[in-house]
Amino acid sequence: MRAITTALVLVGGLVGCAGGAGSTLCTEIGCRSEVTVDVDLSGRTGPVEVAVAVGGVSVTCDVAVPDADTDAAWSCDDASVTATATADGVAIRVPGGFDDTASVHVVVSGSGAAVDETIAPPWDVQQPNGEGCSPVCVSATVTVDAGV
Repeated sequence: MRAITTALVLVGGLVGCAGGAGSTLCTEIGCRSEVTVDVDLSGRTGPVEVAVAVGGVSVTCDVAVPDADTDAAWSCDDASVTATATADGVAIRVPGGFDDTASVHVVVSGSGAAVDETIAPPWDVQQPNGEGCSPVCVSATVTVDAGV
């Protein structure tokens, strides 16, 4: 009789771990929110600064716009940010803890006319562990025309 009682307790415990009616089982896949800001700098010469603010995250990146003999070398004041030269400017990838209500504020200054834009991007929402499970991450790409 003791063996049957022990077996029932173990089975009951396993059923309790399975979640029961109405509960959600979640995996533990991670994700990270990020926005990519594509800045067109066509026609600009000289140094340029691009400041990006989104959901409490702010970063500034500087570059001397390249000429025919040099490549662009971007430097940003946050090591988690990636700035990559593109054919017409720069793509800045900013990670952060923002959500799909965040707007993106971009200021381009330096050579050429200043550009100051606030954009409400169409966020792509990801829930890698399923609906009702955390984390919830967002990503978007916005384009800013700062060419002259």
